[in-house]
This record gives sequence, structure tokens and C-alpha cells, in this order.
Amino acid sequence: MSGPSTAEALLDFQLRAAGIEFERQFRPWRHRLFRFDFRVGNRILVEVQGGGWVKGAHVRGWGLERDAEKSCLAAADGYRVLPVTPAQIRKGVALAWIEAARKFSEAPESNPIPR
Repeated sequence: MSGPSTAEALLDFQLRAAGIEFERQFRPWRHRLFRFDFRVGNRILVEVQGGGWVKGAHVRGWGLERDAEKSCLAAADGYRVLPVTPAQIRKGVALAWIEAARKFSEAPESNPIPR
């Protein structure tokens, strides 16, 4: 595994500035090597989908298969998975989605997700 990307470092900074507690490189299952870039709260997982413009792992066949399996396992375990791109992090949209997901988790009768 390589070090954190610039986008991950920026999202780390944004979450800290917003006062949102999180964990980096969260591994939800001891019996699997899957990791998510961030865990926010107890049930929100964030995966930064880097490499889209340079044919990185997230856009290759085997990478898509792996990401789909990881996301489906997380959803089956009750996690909310938010895949975000570096551009969405730079624009601040990813942070807005994370904040909305946190609010939605606290008050499921309303849907505050910005569109």
C-alpha cells in the first residue's frame, strides 16, 4: 500500500477543520485485507476514487471488481459507503456529503443530502 494521496491529505485537513472525528485506513473485517480511506462516525465509510484520469486501479477491471465487492460487503454490514473523487474533495462537495450523511444518520426521517 502506498502513502496517502494529496486528495486524502486534503480531506483529512477538511474533516479536522470541520471538527469531524474520523479514522484513517479503516479495516472493517479482520478476516479480509480491505481498507477504506476514512471511517466517519460508526457507520460511514469514505473511499477516495483516485487515478481516474491516469488509468489507476479504481478504473481497471480488477479494481472495479474489488471495489464493488468491498462496497457490497460494507453495505451488507450496514455501513453507508461514500465514494468520492479528488475533484469533489477539492470543490468541498465531498465534505458536504459527509456532513449530510452524518446528519441523516442522526435524523433518518429527513434527507439533508445536497444535490
